[in-house]
Amino acid sequence: CAGVGAGADGGAPDDATSREPSEHPAAAAAEAERRKEGGQPPLPKWRYEEALICYSGALEVLRVAELEVLPMKSALASNQAMCLLRLQRPTEAEERASAALAADAANGKAAYRRALARIAIGVDMRGAVEDLQKAARLDPQNAEVRRKLEEARQLAEAP
Repeated sequence: CAGVGAGADGGAPDDATSREPSEHPAAAAAEAERRKEGGQPPLPKWRYEEALICYSGALEVLRVAELEVLPMKSALASNQAMCLLRLQRPTEAEERASAALAADAANGKAAYRRALARIAIGVDMRGAVEDLQKAARLDPQNAEVRRKLEEARQLAEAP
């Protein structure tokens, strides 16, 4: 998403944020998608802050355009959670993963990421187990989810 917000000539913005919010919803959705793609992994660790900016920009485009594209909002918030986890900011990651699940309760990656955040914070182990159970139901072939579920169960049972 480098150069996001500048026009093709480097001057005034030519994206959806420069228009009336509901005037060009298709253009706004396309701009949000472009910004989302700008932050896609795999990224070197030092680029996770940049990816966060891309995802935040995409969410802002959707907000300004007053678009309720819940699957995209969920994916963007979940991707923010992943970046925050990689940056070792689990409290913020839990909040973004929760926002992703509020937009789409069937987002297995968001459930997995919220569980990882809860484990890292060391709070709500039962909630982490529930999130991992949900992630396992949504992606039953994912061995990493099953491994983390077993780990969370042990943590939840610990005194």
